[in-house]
This record gives sequence, C-alpha cells and structure tokens, in this order.
Amino acid sequence: MNKLKLLFLDLETAPLLAYIWRPNQEFIPYHAMVQDSFLLSWSAKWEDSDVVGMSLTGAEARAQDDERIVLALAKLLRQADIVVAHNATSFDIPMFNSRLLLLGLEPMGRVKTIDTLRLARQNFNLSHNNLDYLASLLGVGAKIETNFQLWKDAYMGNKAALKDMLEYNKNDVVLLQAVYDKMLPYVNTLPRLIETTDSEFVCPFCGSESVHKRGLYRTGASTYQRYQCNDCLRYSRQKTSLKEYAPALQPV
Repeated sequence: MNKLKLLFLDLETAPLLAYIWRPNQEFIPYHAMVQDSFLLSWSAKWEDSDVVGMSLTGAEARAQDDERIVLALAKLLRQADIVVAHNATSFDIPMFNSRLLLLGLEPMGRVKTIDTLRLARQNFNLSHNNLDYLASLLGVGAKIETNFQLWKDAYMGNKAALKDMLEYNKNDVVLLQAVYDKMLPYVNTLPRLIETTDSEFVCPFCGSESVHKRGLYRTGASTYQRYQCNDCLRYSRQKTSLKEYAPALQPV
C-alpha cells in the first residue's frame, strides 16, 4: 500500500498595474497594462507536516522578480502526487504556470489537483464558498484580518508587510487542510488517494482495513458491491462487478 503525497498550497500575488480612465472601468486593454501580476509569497504543507513558505525580499518585490521563490515552489510541486488548493483549477495552477512561462523556466507538465472550491460548489448548497466562510462555518478557524494596504505595501517592498503577507499566507494553508478534512467524507469525484495491489483490501482514500459492506453501486452496465470506511466514512466499491446482477441488455 502506498499513500499518495498530497501538497496543500496557497499563493499570494501582486495586483495588476494599469492606466485606466474610470474607477468602474470593466475592460482594461493590453496597451494600458503597466505590469502583470507576480508571486509575492507561497505557502504549502504536506498532509502530516508543518507549513513551509517563502516570500519575496524587499528588493525582489521592488524589482518584481519572483524567480527565486517560483523555482523553490516548482521543486516542491514536483514531489507531489496531488496538489490541493482552493480555486486550484482557475487560479493557483494557471497562475504558477504563467510565471514559469514568463520567466522561461522548465515547464511542470500536468499537475493533478483537488480543488476545494469546486468540491464546495459541486457537492453542497452553501451561501458562500470562499475559504474564510467555509472555515468559519465548519468551525476550524478564520483568515487573518487584513486589507488592501497589506498588498500595496508588500508590492512596494516593505519588509514588514512581506513578513505579514507570509504569515497570512501560511494561515490560509492551515485553513485549507482543515476545510478539506471536514468536507472529505461528504464529497464525490475524489481521485484515489491510496495505491494498492490486488491482494490489499483497504479504503482507497485513507488506507484503513476497517471497511464494511454498504449496499450496491450501479452503473448503466454493471452492479458492484459498495463499501464504507469505518475511519474516514467515505464510500468505495469493488473493482469487479457482481456478474449475477449485470443486465443482459444495456439501456440506450
């Protein structure tokens, strides 16, 4: 049995800089752009480890040079089997790929992700799906209170602001894992988190051997024995179907 390595990740990025005509201007043409976004900091943790992270130095922020921390994060991501992030699909991974592209660094290839924002939207009907609300609602903590001034000061290379940004960033990763752990038994479409041989009969999500039969799982073509884990409470099914329940004809 081999437990896949989950890396919980959060990025903090610099605001875009552009010339605009009106405060409520919705579209900013490319020729009005002065500076694209870049990383101010990143934080991450393995499932059973402490949070680590890096932020820009004051000089790097003023030069808008995030190559050092991008390279360090790339090295970490290459060790992960799955990256867990809130809005991973639309923000964190595309943002990181953008920095690799623009810095001319080695590409990552496909990064397998679990997006907690998508899990919240697809499996529940909650009033809000942002990380701060979910953490508060599930009783696992809250974001560190801040405002845009922190991002502005960090952008300008203020050392104290960059230090505070990293602490804010690290706290978000702690919340991320806590929210993920709370949602885990209730969500569908999670990838297998355990690699096993055919002779190992364990929960594919936590590796527990304590599972019990819990009804049947039916597809359009076959029927499978369903199981529930007594430890993480998630459901799984046998790999092979119960042939005596398989229909002779399939619906079309």
